[in-house]
Amino acid sequence: MALVSHKYQFIYLKNYKVAGTSVEELFSQYCVNPDHSFKYETSLSCDKGYLDGVKIELDSTGDEYYDREYGIVGRTNGLGNDAFRGHSNATIIKKYFAEHEDLGVGKFDEYLKFCVVRNPYDKMVSLYHWQTQHPLGQDIYHNITFKEFCKKTELKNLEAVHGIDGKSVCDYFIRYEHLQEDIVRLCELLNLPDYDITTLPHHKSGIRPSGKHYREYYDKETQNIVYEKHQDEFELFGYEF
Repeated sequence: MALVSHKYQFIYLKNYKVAGTSVEELFSQYCVNPDHSFKYETSLSCDKGYLDGVKIELDSTGDEYYDREYGIVGRTNGLGNDAFRGHSNATIIKKYFAEHEDLGVGKFDEYLKFCVVRNPYDKMVSLYHWQTQHPLGQDIYHNITFKEFCKKTELKNLEAVHGIDGKSVCDYFIRYEHLQEDIVRLCELLNLPDYDITTLPHHKSGIRPSGKHYREYYDKETQNIVYEKHQDEFELFGYEF
């Protein structure tokens, strides 16, 4: 889910298949009242009390993880347009700021916005294993080849997460390829206290087989398919095959 910290003035935009949930947990502690009980757990199901497969331990009001003074980690179901869901994009969050007088578009523009990015070739392989092997994967993808998957599927592109009008709103990008190094730089930039990168969790791991490089999945046809579908990301971040 998207995160907003008013104290440290940042907005985290959660991308797809980039260790986004792990990064989310690390930074969520800076978006809540430190005097409150805050517990972050993952689950394979999205039952009551879970948001995007992540359980937040609520206080007696059922609204602990939304606190106007400190920030936003998410909101309980049933709160209409105010709800920040799993991968709320930049357009949704900017609209939310604009609709609340104590926030305003000015604060959206001022806050440091960041997300995690990953080579689309590698990300497509990760998504393939998630959809075809994970219990929460969509049935239509079960038992299909990687080539069929590439033809049917599009990764969420720039506009779907961190772009508005074809341009990214992010001020900082954490590259999946050197995740810890970039997170440390960001924590220093934001002057975050007591961060411990060695405790970075590894959520939603263990689905993709280890030891096989993403290039081994591709032939020339699938390589071109992924490039054409996600050309904007290749050009923006300089990724290559």
